[in-house]
This record gives sequence, C-alpha cells and structure tokens, in this order.
Amino acid sequence: MTTWTHTSSDSDPSNPTWLYHSSQLCKDGDGNYYSTINIGNQEWMLENLKTTKYNDGTSIPRVTVDDDWTALTTGARSEYNNDASSESDTYGYLYNWYAVDTGNLAPEGWHVPTDDEFKQLEKELGMSESESNGTFYRGTDEGAKLAGRADLWDDGDLDSNSEFGSSGFNILPGGVRFYYGTYSHIGARSYFWVTTEHDVNDSWYRGLISSNPKMFRSDSDKNGGLYVRCVRDTTAWNTLYGGVWNLGSFVAWEDLDKHNWEDWN
Repeated sequence: MTTWTHTSSDSDPSNPTWLYHSSQLCKDGDGNYYSTINIGNQEWMLENLKTTKYNDGTSIPRVTVDDDWTALTTGARSEYNNDASSESDTYGYLYNWYAVDTGNLAPEGWHVPTDDEFKQLEKELGMSESESNGTFYRGTDEGAKLAGRADLWDDGDLDSNSEFGSSGFNILPGGVRFYYGTYSHIGARSYFWVTTEHDVNDSWYRGLISSNPKMFRSDSDKNGGLYVRCVRDTTAWNTLYGGVWNLGSFVAWEDLDKHNWEDWN
C-alpha cells in the first residue's frame, strides 16, 4: 500500500502539499504488521513493538533470569513476568536500552524516537514548550489523550479524564521491568524508551500512570525493561507541490478525488 497525505485544507487547494511514502506497510523483523497514526507531521506505530528480531534478522535474546538481566550490556527482551503465552500479544515486548541503541530494533523505515521527537508529539497535543522541557509530571491531560483501553487501566485520574483516548494513540498499561530484573505495575503504568541518553548510565523515557492524566518524563537505568513505540523516518517521505506522482506520472490536484488519497497503486 502506498499512502498519500494532503496537508492543505480543502478550502484552499491552490497550493496543496502532498506527502508520498513509497515503502510498504510497517513490518518488523518477525513479519508482524502494525497499524499507524498521523499526529501533526509525525507518523507513529499504534502498537508497542513486539519483535524478537532486529531488522537485520538477528535474534534479540530473551532473558528471564533477574541476575542475568541486571548484568546485561547488550540488547535483550522479555515479556511481562516472563509470560510468553499472552502478554506480548497485548503489550509488546519489554526491551532494555541496549537493544534500542543498536539502531536496528525498529522496522525498516522507522526508528525509536528521540527525546525531542516525543516532545513534538506532546506539544502537538497541547503541552507548552517550557512544560515539555521539564521533568516528572508535565502538561495537563496529554497523558490521558495518549492512553487507550480503559478496561485495562486501574481506575484513577487517568482513565476518568474527559480526554482519555482522544488522540487514538492507544497506550496500554503494560508495566515495567526494573533494572534489577523484577516486574511491576501492570494495569497501572506504562513506560517507553527514547534514544536520547541522559548520562552514561541512564536514558530518557516517558511514562503514563493511572493516577495522573499528565505525561511523565524522567531518566532510567539502561538495564530497565521498557516498551517501544516507533516513528516513521522523515527521510522516507517525498514532498510534492501542486499534485502527486503516481506510478511515475504526475497527477494534478484538479484530477484528484480530495477524499480518497490511499491505495493508488
């Protein structure tokens, strides 16, 4: 499938901008396909990553023993509570930061977001620039907007917020694996890596907590097990003005149905 996104309003079609993406659906190293969502000028995966392989085909070790997990300096994954039967289908895998740092964890054409890219998402949902640069609980209800599936979340100020789920981003409460190997907080919290290091031992992350509608930003030991959402590479898009290219032929704006921009080929 090829996707065409029109970034001008129908009321002003004189100089429309179209974004054309030439790659296929978002597919990871295991062959899993992911739905995606556009928020602002970013395209995000709608699900947590659940691959057992890097995008070069190399297997990501599954480490279940707590002491072994703590000692790692290379990439690894696990399911919450080492429950391979179901948790990864719902929540994805928990990865340590070393898996993120390989640069090969995300599907081809995608990447794990930087701290600034996650800030961009938060600001698109209403967070101010100064708030986005802060730490701990920030903003107003951006966390509630990003969450989804109230039936999975513990009751609290997050799922009771009127904006809960409004962005469609659908963050689920998959819990966390601490750097010392144990698991906690399923139903109550969800944490996500970004690639940006805080210092030699820690990296920045984002979190949602059932008791608060705000978005949490802090740093974690790189041996922590957190979830991953990927964002599409901006270099994968071509911008065209006044129309689009379809199978090598230029199609003028006037010839397009303004409400059907997908599956051209």
